[in-house]
Amino acid sequence: MYGLLLFGACFLHALSCVSAIESRSFNSRPLDIRLFHSLNRIGPPVVSPDATKILYTQAHYIQADNNSETYINVVDLSGEISQLTEARGGETYGNPIWFDNETVGYLHKNKLYRQGLDEKNATVVYSPSIDISSVSYRSGRLVFVASVYPNVSLAQTKDLTAVKKRDSALIYDNLWVRHWDEWMSPRKPALFSVELDDWKVVGKETNLLLNLTAFHDPLVRWSLDEHTVDRQGHNAAFIVRTPNEDQSWTTNVGVYTVPINGTGQPRLLSSGIEGISSAPAFSPDGRWLAWLQIKEPAYESGQKRIYVGDLVSGKVAAVAHDWDRSPQSLLWSQNGTSLYAVVADSGNNNIYVVDVESGRRKQLTETGSASAVRLLGKKDLVFVYSNTDTPMDIHRLASTGERRALTAVNQKVLKNVYLGSAQDFTFTGARNDLVHGWLVKPPNFDP
Repeated sequence: MYGLLLFGACFLHALSCVSAIESRSFNSRPLDIRLFHSLNRIGPPVVSPDATKILYTQAHYIQADNNSETYINVVDLSGEISQLTEARGGETYGNPIWFDNETVGYLHKNKLYRQGLDEKNATVVYSPSIDISSVSYRSGRLVFVASVYPNVSLAQTKDLTAVKKRDSALIYDNLWVRHWDEWMSPRKPALFSVELDDWKVVGKETNLLLNLTAFHDPLVRWSLDEHTVDRQGHNAAFIVRTPNEDQSWTTNVGVYTVPINGTGQPRLLSSGIEGISSAPAFSPDGRWLAWLQIKEPAYESGQKRIYVGDLVSGKVAAVAHDWDRSPQSLLWSQNGTSLYAVVADSGNNNIYVVDVESGRRKQLTETGSASAVRLLGKKDLVFVYSNTDTPMDIHRLASTGERRALTAVNQKVLKNVYLGSAQDFTFTGARNDLVHGWLVKPPNFDP
């Protein structure tokens, strides 16, 4: 049996949200809580269609004003960074997307803007009635998530929300009353699409979940968890929890596909499996969908296995079923023969490449934490990387195995600040179990 000793876990996790810094001197000062809160936080990379530029968000907490600012930067492959949007205290510029190689979009104050890389001013593309999130753009259509009441549009949801009620009482007819710190409400996140023509919205938004079984019934609460859209702009894949009278106990969470123009019926790919589905990913040609699946029902922390579904034939197959690791995310290679997977492995989050046909695996990174992995051209990758002494930054991993940082968002802030590297070790614990631990030396440590 292989145990895990998590001592100092909160501190180690906190340090992992800070960027690559020069080596510290023996007399460097420690990282305190005020400095920690003032550090820059970086968002996932968004690669341009021609794979020459990367968008990302950068957030910063302002202690004096007790608020934060989030703005958007663009970095090229040489590491040259330009700030695209303003940095204003209390305001957020987020959800960066590419419309083409020279034009980007982003959300600000719940409006979707369009801005050229060489332009200072932006224009509004879409002004929805209620808050939206997770916006993507494919082939002249926007796909996004919005929380709406059953069977109504965004505008109707706004009107219903504005109605003043005499009380806030709710009657629950199933046991899914509260999820963590949030009361379940009649409004549920749903997946929408809308057409763009000449940078203007055409027609009304289409709810892509409407054709799910019994979606019209206000007592049936479908709940959207995550989604993705294929490159061709034909289909979306989404994860939903199947309605049940006792949803607080069930783990029947399935993966569906649906045309984003709203003309087709959602199609369940994980039929017959009552465990949790997650992390859907389309192949580059749009024919295949990979996802992660817990086979055993009633477990939320079971092992996640890789499944691939053929969207033409409907056949589903497991990949690397003999693997004793549990992947966290998936990304197809450019040629559609392999999958990149981020895997929790002995206290690290490493990138592996998995051959879809044979299931053979190859480890690409060995230490630290990788996340938000994206393709860069045909063979390279970009991702967010951190370690206990290397805060979060965007890194590039070449097909040769060479890795280098493209950003260093906290280099000035953390100059002469000590971030201790963690050394792992094992020892024999209770019942002769092998225990894995971490050792972090304090500042100015002198044995």
